[in-house]
Amino acid sequence: MLTKKNADIPTKSKKSIDNTPVRRPSTTPPSTDPRSTDDSGSHALGRLKPFLLAPLLPLFIVVLNFGMRFLPDLTVHVNNTDSLYIILILLQIVVIVLPGIFYCKLRGSGFALRLRLRLPSPNRVAFGVLGLFLILFGTAIIKSAYVALGTGYNNLYFLNLYGYISQANLSTVSDAVYSIITFAIVPAIATEFVYRGILIREYADGGYGPVCAVFFSALLYASLASSPKTVPILFYTGLVLGIVFFFTHSLLYSMLISAVLSVCDLFGETFLLHVAAQRAYSVLLFFLLVTAFLVVLLLTVREAERILHNEGVFGAAVPSYLRTETSQKAAFGMCLISPSLLLCIAVTAVKLLWI
Repeated sequence: MLTKKNADIPTKSKKSIDNTPVRRPSTTPPSTDPRSTDDSGSHALGRLKPFLLAPLLPLFIVVLNFGMRFLPDLTVHVNNTDSLYIILILLQIVVIVLPGIFYCKLRGSGFALRLRLRLPSPNRVAFGVLGLFLILFGTAIIKSAYVALGTGYNNLYFLNLYGYISQANLSTVSDAVYSIITFAIVPAIATEFVYRGILIREYADGGYGPVCAVFFSALLYASLASSPKTVPILFYTGLVLGIVFFFTHSLLYSMLISAVLSVCDLFGETFLLHVAAQRAYSVLLFFLLVTAFLVVLLLTVREAERILHNEGVFGAAVPSYLRTETSQKAAFGMCLISPSLLLCIAVTAVKLLWI
């Protein structure tokens, strides 16, 4: 009588000759979550939680920025204007860029590759433009309010580098180009690389959600202020830039917007403050700025709704950095009481009071 083939005999599991179960190859695809592919666990900083780790970089930058206060006056020791521009560029690289690069190196080779250094998709460019005007009108309202309240606002922007921005010469084309590079392009690249690229990625990929990522990156961005009056301006600017970064998924776009903002400050801030100081025009100026701000805010909200609606219609997958591992309230409280964050705030307060 013929017997059936072994393949036809139902068995629960196949075994090898020595009766040990045969391991089947896994059919589960590798995880695409950037948190699971990061090799930072083998590095010194990889063992720290992101809410403890992220503020350490801004803290180090604040200390270096504060130390610039004790440098000799470069306007006295450097007679050549071109040399002064070069020195100021190098200072920004040393104070902001190099610590950021060193931080990425400590976090692992794959960390810097996921900072979203790419151009935005064409259907998200409009959101960035609206964000630009939202920052311009919002900061103009704050500066005008300072002048109207009689507290004054004398170009105390954080890129002032303790007064060196007064060396910006816009009288000739060559000097204007040097000033734009020194006080707009280089600072935009440096600050966005650290405060939008690195910090937002740390908070978001750490599972704390976009709200915590935007808020605390903006809070740490405000630590760059060289005067208490610039703290709300930088905080507000950081909030909008963070939102733009999340909606456009492009760090290069955030750098471009930040550079344009700084150029507008260089060329238009003096005129704005002059008009705001005129009692006959201050009320009208404030009314126009508030009206323009509300209109742009409405358009920005509508554009955000359009982007989110399109993502829902086309079934776009939720990126890993938009997911939260804990509730937003618990994540916010955890990040807020971070010892490294509180230390950074304390050092920033000492720096501002010292000035």
